[in-house]
Amino acid sequence: MFGGRKGPAVSGDDSPRRADARWVPEDEYRLLVEMSADVLAHGDTAGVLQYVSPAVTHLLGYSPEDLIGTPVRRLVHPDDVPTVAATQLTLLDAGEEPHEVRARLLCADGNWRWVSSKGRNLMDADGRVVGTVATWRDVTAQLATERELVESEHRYRLLAERGSDLVFRGDVNAVLQWVSPSASSVLGRSPDDMVGHPIAEFMHPEDIAAMRRASAAANKGETVRYRARVRHARGTWRWMEVAAEPVRDRDGMIVGRVGSARDVTDQVRAEEDLRQSRAQLADERARLRAVADSELDPRVQLDPVRDPGGTIVDFTYADANPAALTYLDRDSDELLGARLLDLFPGQADSGLFARYVDAIESGVPLILDSAPLHSEIRHAERRLDFRGVAAGGSLNLTWRDVTERFEAAAALQRSEEHYRLLAENATDVVYRMSADGTLEWVSESVEQMMGYPREQVVGRSALDFVAPDDADAAQAAMVGVLDGRLTALRQRLRTADGSTLWADITGRVVRDDSGAVVAVDGGWRDVTEQHAQLEQLADEQARLAAILHAELEPHVYLEAVRDDRGTIVDFTYRDTNDAACAYLGMAREDLEGARVLDLLPGQAGSGMLAMYAASVESGEPLSLNDYAYPHEILASERRYDIRAVKVGDGLSFAWRDVTDRYAADAALAASEARFRMLAENLGDILVELDLDQNLTFVSDVVTGALGYLPQDLVGTPLLDLIHPEDQPTVLAAAQTSHEARDGVAAARVRLRRSDGEYRWMDGVVREVRDPSGTPLFAVATLRDIDDAVKTEALLQRQAATDPLTGLVNRRELFSSVGRMLRHTPRTGKDLAVMFIDLDKLKPINDSCGHAAGDAVIATVARRMHETVRADDVVGRLGGDEFVVVLTGITTAADATRIADNSSTTSPHPCRATAT
Repeated sequence: MFGGRKGPAVSGDDSPRRADARWVPEDEYRLLVEMSADVLAHGDTAGVLQYVSPAVTHLLGYSPEDLIGTPVRRLVHPDDVPTVAATQLTLLDAGEEPHEVRARLLCADGNWRWVSSKGRNLMDADGRVVGTVATWRDVTAQLATERELVESEHRYRLLAERGSDLVFRGDVNAVLQWVSPSASSVLGRSPDDMVGHPIAEFMHPEDIAAMRRASAAANKGETVRYRARVRHARGTWRWMEVAAEPVRDRDGMIVGRVGSARDVTDQVRAEEDLRQSRAQLADERARLRAVADSELDPRVQLDPVRDPGGTIVDFTYADANPAALTYLDRDSDELLGARLLDLFPGQADSGLFARYVDAIESGVPLILDSAPLHSEIRHAERRLDFRGVAAGGSLNLTWRDVTERFEAAAALQRSEEHYRLLAENATDVVYRMSADGTLEWVSESVEQMMGYPREQVVGRSALDFVAPDDADAAQAAMVGVLDGRLTALRQRLRTADGSTLWADITGRVVRDDSGAVVAVDGGWRDVTEQHAQLEQLADEQARLAAILHAELEPHVYLEAVRDDRGTIVDFTYRDTNDAACAYLGMAREDLEGARVLDLLPGQAGSGMLAMYAASVESGEPLSLNDYAYPHEILASERRYDIRAVKVGDGLSFAWRDVTDRYAADAALAASEARFRMLAENLGDILVELDLDQNLTFVSDVVTGALGYLPQDLVGTPLLDLIHPEDQPTVLAAAQTSHEARDGVAAARVRLRRSDGEYRWMDGVVREVRDPSGTPLFAVATLRDIDDAVKTEALLQRQAATDPLTGLVNRRELFSSVGRMLRHTPRTGKDLAVMFIDLDKLKPINDSCGHAAGDAVIATVARRMHETVRADDVVGRLGGDEFVVVLTGITTAADATRIADNSSTTSPHPCRATAT
């Protein structure tokens, strides 16, 4: 842009070169110039162009030849000519110092382009200026960016000054340097009152530490966000949400910070309200859980399983209390999620399943007393009381086994444990509304909250967004806001997708100098989830009431009454169910609010009140069984099972009157004691067997008879003590007992002693049945007859054997032959009979004496017995006559061979002593 002559920057080629300069040929200089992206221009002292590099074509659209000889000022925008001329004059006086100027140059297409030109003078050997050389660079886009930045800064400043948030700038020491005018509406202070003061001066003392931590983080280059309380000019404290970022200088050093502060006092209060609402709901849940934990009966929650047509075809176990798990003999992993008819198919045939379905579909509570049910768990017929209440699409089912008069402590079903949490930090919509109800301005958060772009909301009546059912209430509320009677209300608003949401709406009138209302400023806050939470809380309370009133046992909530020192001195009845009112004979309105010691003063002296207080203070559940108490209202001593669980500052308390059961148990214990005394004083062994023939009771007599202690045998199968050969006899006797009308059967068996020997016993067994004839158990008496059996066996042997030889005698021999002949047709084999007598026995008797003859007879008998098989029979007919019966003979040769062997062996010499 500056003039100068054509040529290098030195006066001539013959001028001496500096010793340390590089030599570059002129062609290479020209090549470097022509390849440069910037335009290189050379002009004389009058500003006429002598040389322009080819880059000018890209910059301005001219060829270099078009511009050579042209004064530069012809290309300069008229508005920029004074600036360029002044720069040229300054350059001529500046020697070799470069100067820079920005100006608009005319392009070949008639447009103007901003160009930055940096030039310096060309000096001859005498130091005279002979021209200028300059570079031209396109800065059009750069200037546009800079202008946009200036405009943006201007807009942001206007936004900061006019926005509803407080905007500020502070130095690194957290001293305010600038505050937006919105400080007046947010804090009631003018910016001048705050500038120059430390931020901490306006902070709540408890929040200064948090502010200083944020300041330290901002000084490290971090973006910070925190909440703190700031003092309003009226002396009140407002919660502010502060966001700040570091400010850096041109060198990147942090010199302060800028930030904004939004008044979130209403939001903080709403969050606190939400927290308290959740705490209240948690307390209700805890009370509901405590009610379940103090239940004495089994309870389950059954969720229906429906087919595609909507018909209930089964139920799944969704929840079960500990008593139910114990009764059903399942742990929670096995039961929860399982189907009812998979576990207990008999409930379909019994009609119970249909009753469950009817209770769900009709909503009528299920009430069954003494219903018969064959228990798949206990394999026996049981009698049950059922209570079922439908709630939330599920069936809450409670039962009590009334077949027996005792029952393990149980708990109420657990309420559902997973509930959706309310949303926090809901985004508010800020609005301004004219006095006629037209929305003049809304914040952009309206799209996030309601789905409407802001431009679709501004200019419309606020009533357009109210749910139709709330239109009349909204119209009345608007009148109340405009005349100052109302500042907040809760209504439903329509969203862009046609749905509705619950919103808390606040509004504050804006008046002009005359006091007339000109606008309303306020906000909308989405409280749909909070509203749903309150409805859910109401549902929980209704469900709790339904469960309490469906219970079979009395149940109350006892709230602690404390003195000035905090000591529990009494309890007040709260939340009583129908069973409790009926038991105490009082109406609910009379019972609730009454004190325990006013109704039952004896609970102080009996220690009951102290136990209640200890349970509340320690948190340990209270569990009492068969507790005796002289009841003032019932005017008699009663026995109770008691369960109590701490909830809040009180007890969820349930009791069951077990006086009848206690009396029955006492009578049963006395009967059992008498029975045991009789059993222990009998000479016979008395045992009791279950239906699987396991010993469940053994009298003490067993120790003297068999060497066992009674407790060592309890639980042992009876067959484990029976001789293997006698076990079929025992099983047959058990079957006979079962089939007999009187249930009695007898058997003679051998029982194993503790030393391994067996003893003969005579046993009589009786099957014990219930009134319907169903077997319950069996009792048996065992009498030791071992000595008698052995004596009888000895007598039988003596009656059947020959005293001298030990062989079978004549009578037993003929009986054995008869038996063998009867069996021969079945076996298909023959018998052979040998008759043997001894020759010359008389001479032995005469010469040696009858003792010697007897010895010969005995020896020959032994030899004959040794020559035959074990199945063969050798007998003595009398005197010297013997008979041998051979069994299993196929041919006559077999009999002949055995006879020859016997004839050969028997006559061998034998020694006998003469007398």
